[in-house]
Amino acid sequence: MRLHPDVYFQRYGAYTFLRHVGERRDFLYNDTAFAILKYVEEHPGCGCEELCRSLSLEFEAAQEELEQDVRAFAEELYASGILLKTEEVSDRCFSSARREEPPLPGGKSIRDLIQEQCCANNWLQNACLELTYRCNERCIHCYIDDPPCAGEELGFEAYKKILEELKEMGCMSVLLTGGEPLLHPDFLKIARYAKELRLMTDIYTNGLALRQELLKQLLLLKPNSISFSFYGGRAEIHDQITGVPGSFERSLEAMKACRKAGIDTYIKTVVMRQNAEDYEELLKLGKKMDVKVLSSLSIIPTHKGRSVASLRLPDAEAYRRILRLEYEYGNLVYQKEAVNRPDLICASGRSTLSVDPFGNVHPCNGSSLVLGNCRETPLAFIWEHSPLLREIRSLRYKDVSEACGSCPDRNWCSICMGGAMRENGKLAPGGDTCLIARAAREEFLSLGKLEGAAKS
Repeated sequence: MRLHPDVYFQRYGAYTFLRHVGERRDFLYNDTAFAILKYVEEHPGCGCEELCRSLSLEFEAAQEELEQDVRAFAEELYASGILLKTEEVSDRCFSSARREEPPLPGGKSIRDLIQEQCCANNWLQNACLELTYRCNERCIHCYIDDPPCAGEELGFEAYKKILEELKEMGCMSVLLTGGEPLLHPDFLKIARYAKELRLMTDIYTNGLALRQELLKQLLLLKPNSISFSFYGGRAEIHDQITGVPGSFERSLEAMKACRKAGIDTYIKTVVMRQNAEDYEELLKLGKKMDVKVLSSLSIIPTHKGRSVASLRLPDAEAYRRILRLEYEYGNLVYQKEAVNRPDLICASGRSTLSVDPFGNVHPCNGSSLVLGNCRETPLAFIWEHSPLLREIRSLRYKDVSEACGSCPDRNWCSICMGGAMRENGKLAPGGDTCLIARAAREEFLSLGKLEGAAKS
């Protein structure tokens, strides 16, 4: 038996989280499953008897007592395409449709549960690697405004070490982003090595550099997803924001090619004054292509602190209009009761970290706080011993301000710690944070009234 090459898994406490990229499916097992999967990963071609012999030593159980359960579990894994017979060849392409997994008891998704566990226990689940700050677009809202040569970018050998450290730390996935990640000369080598280590890879790109040959290479690597940046549903709006004529059509062509190839594809956008009126056109584009639109309403200041006031929407009603469209197009799902959010502010530095092109380690890619440099200090040491990280992990809503701890909008609040620090020099709500939270609560209450009226 051997693992399918497109399967990724990691243990988080009592749970084993598994993602089958080719099938676009998430699975949740117990911690014993991790021991089985890990052995098969390290001993491809092993038989059930050999596997049970190893498990009997690890769990101090009689081999014959384990065999029946292990064989039954192995058959389940074969049926799901997670395990392959030794002689089988994996020649399947991506599944043609994204699967919506049924929620767990209590309404949570598998990913929600794992995220919750990781944040509560400071288990590293995801890492963001900003490969380069170079870019072939000049977006008006981009927070990266450093000079292009602010230092020597990390090369492949440095990224090999980083990826090996992340794997050793229990990290399951890496996001390759930038700037424009495809402009890094070692992009493919980095992505291939992540695949070799069985680190699941997501890519965030504008697609302008995704030519046919590069696309072929990416298809062989089978990333978990590729997200494309779009800032409008029409070329004139998008190109005005990117500063590159023709960028809309080029990005659209690249996205269509990825979608046709079966790669899990997303549109990522930032909603601002300059494109808010065109947002529905972008949602229509996503619906037409069966590509989900992931939007950010919050705009964070740049590395140098340049103001973004002229980009933000003017009032709560403007944000409500955007949220209403999100509900109408199925991007947001109305829940009958408000989610009672935990007092933790965000996952930054709890389940995720970020490494910039020069080796500086940040709680997330939106944060200017530097925890250390991985050229000088091992990532695991930074993750476990950084005083600044300990302080970040201790923060609660009441630490933002007294008003935040008891704010009626708190369950709808998504304060960005990185953006707050950039804008205010301290942990305080950004200029758009409270407006967005208020709009989210008001729209939630409005939808509740509409639902009640429809039933009466």
